[in-house]
Amino acid sequence: MTKHQALIAARSKAAIAKFLDDPVMWKEALRLYFYAIGGQAKHH
Repeated sequence: MTKHQALIAARSKAAIAKFLDDPVMWKEALRLYFYAIGGQAKHH
């Protein structure tokens, strides 16, 4: 999974988590999001 794909997955997961009010899925979305952001930050 590329960083860009991780970011897209995080966004969709966060949207579903918000809709379902699911804290577990919300944590997964955050983990994906930080993976994407962290990975991008290392390139700079």
